[in-house]
Amino acid sequence: MQARVGKKGMLTRDLRSDEVFIKVLTAAPPPQLVAQLPRTSSNSSTINCCCCFGTGSASCTVTLTGSNVSPPGGNIELFIEVENNSRTAFKRMDVILRRWLYMREFSGGGVGYRTKREAGKIELPGLPAHAVLQGQGGAGGARRVVFQVPPTVNCTAESHLITCSYTVEVLLKAKMCVSDLVTAVPVIIAALPSQPREEGGQEQQQQQQQQQQQEEDGEMKAPQGWNPSKVFDTVPVNLHFDTTTNNNIINTHNAAGTF
Repeated sequence: MQARVGKKGMLTRDLRSDEVFIKVLTAAPPPQLVAQLPRTSSNSSTINCCCCFGTGSASCTVTLTGSNVSPPGGNIELFIEVENNSRTAFKRMDVILRRWLYMREFSGGGVGYRTKREAGKIELPGLPAHAVLQGQGGAGGARRVVFQVPPTVNCTAESHLITCSYTVEVLLKAKMCVSDLVTAVPVIIAALPSQPREEGGQEQQQQQQQQQQQEEDGEMKAPQGWNPSKVFDTVPVNLHFDTTTNNNIINTHNAAGTF
């Protein structure tokens, strides 16, 4: 894996991280790692207009109703509660899967660089001033969102040089020159191995094993139920080479005699 930052100053050089081997979560992550991740995150802040004029406060709580772990293409379910005590109306609510990529110049230290990028996003309606979204059900109830992880995202990775992690962010977007409110919950993207299907039982497994053994031995038997239709009688053909004329002579015989 290779990661490169193309941004540099006048007297600094590009940061380049080369990784020959990088550990990617292709199996279920350790339970200790999952247990350390919070499933609920809250944020409260003053909503300012033009950087210094306060319009009141707002708070947001995001709760994962399922696991913190999802494969690419899987779903992340979350519960969003908002209490807007400000005079500001939020024009929309964005749910963003954010990828954080941290690179170090060499193992154990060196120059570090962190960048973030949107890996996926859905837009939801906003809410007016002094609005509250709490509880379940009803017009003023908390919002339940099912976010589908894009199937092309990279998995969570951890190494000496490159670290790739993800968060699910809920962004309450206000109008221009008004501060926004962001609440984030960490998640793990892991390519979980598929479970083998148990359809067919033991008999089907034995048939598959016998077919595999026949293919390895070069003995292919007709499949069960094979009954080809007969088009015409078979005719044996004998070939020999005439050394005097350098020609192939074909002698064809059938049950009635010689042709």
